[in-house]
Formats: sequence, structure tokens, C-alpha cells
Amino acid sequence: MTASGPSNFSTNFGPSSNKQSSFGQAPSMFNPSNFFGQQKIKGVPRSSTVMMAADGDFEVKDSKDDKDFREKESMNLSKKLAIDDIPDKIKGSRVLMRVDFNVPMKDGEITDPKRIVSTIPSIKYLLDNGAKSVVLMSHLGRPDGNKNDKFSLKPVVGKVSELVGKDVTFVPDCVGEEATKVTAEAKDGQVILLENLRFYPAEEGKGVVNGEKVKATAEEVADFRE
Repeated sequence: MTASGPSNFSTNFGPSSNKQSSFGQAPSMFNPSNFFGQQKIKGVPRSSTVMMAADGDFEVKDSKDDKDFREKESMNLSKKLAIDDIPDKIKGSRVLMRVDFNVPMKDGEITDPKRIVSTIPSIKYLLDNGAKSVVLMSHLGRPDGNKNDKFSLKPVVGKVSELVGKDVTFVPDCVGEEATKVTAEAKDGQVILLENLRFYPAEEGKGVVNGEKVKATAEEVADFRE
């Protein structure tokens, strides 16, 4: 799912006022040449996601890799750009934003929306500064690389719409033809939420199939990121 050109960039960062924020669970990205690309330059934005404990039908836990990543990101904070350092990159752009909507759920209802609330200032900043569209991507729980309605992000749409102040379009997949079409055609400040990234083993590089642990191949990971 690729859209090239200088008017597209990817991010999981927030305004520079978020000096004390922690870091999300995927690398920060800023790559004007690839809408769904990975970081390839040193100047990358910092995350505005606030990591916090949560409880509910499933327990939210950080893996060792998650913790190591945030420690590394914290040490490199001074090398990163904040969202309000690059307002000229926002206007007229389609923005792919990694957010942390890994919120606790019970019976399909959000029991603690703090993680969603923490992303709203960044989303609104992008919209206020003329973003053509904002595409949100997140994981929820640990579905082990399998599609599972229990971990769908669809129940999150209502709360995000309420807090952003406009309808949010939900795409029932994060890759494929439909996701490509919807994100490519989005305009006029449209906000889109993609389905759970971890429905695919390639998101974390691992998963479980028929009770057996599996690893995604380098080719599968590359295809997923395109």
C-alpha cells in the first residue's frame, strides 16, 4: 500500500509541549517518499503517546522489546523533531500516525480511554494545520497475528470521533485493496482508523498458528510495510 510523493509522511509524534511523554511500541517514522514506509533518515519525530497500566477483559503488558525501545527512544530524544517543528510538512499532506489505542475493553466497551485522550491534541494539531487526511494505525491486545473480533479496533471509533469532534472512518483491514483505496481517496481533513495491525504476524514479526509459534519471513514483513 504505497503512495509516493512529497505530500505524504508518516509519524507517531506530538507537539513539543509533550516534553515528558513516553513512547509507543513502533519506531517513529518520517519518510516523505513512502506513505506507509519505514524510517530511513535520522531526523524522526518523537511520540506523544502516554503509556499507562490498564485492566479489563485482557491485560495490557509491555514486552522486553517494548521497554528496550522506549528506553532507546528516550535517550535519543534530543535528536528528534516535534510535530510543531515541521508545520510546513503538514499542510496538504496525508499523514499516517501510529497511535496507542491499546485500551482496556469489557463487553465491547472501553473501560479507560486515557490512551485515546492522550493522542487527541496531536490529531487536532494536524487537522488545524491543514492535513489533507490523518490515517491512524494502532494495535489492540495480543491477537498473535490472527484476526480476532475480540481485539478489533472498531469499538474505538465512537470514542475517537467524539473526542476529535468529527466522524472517523473505520477500515476493517490495515492492508489490502480496501485500505489502499480509502486512504488514497481521503481528503478535506478526513480521519481514518485502520484495523488492528497485529492481526498480521508481520507487524511484530511473530505469531501463533494452530497453537505453534511462527516467525514472519523478511519478505512477509517487507510486504506488510509497503
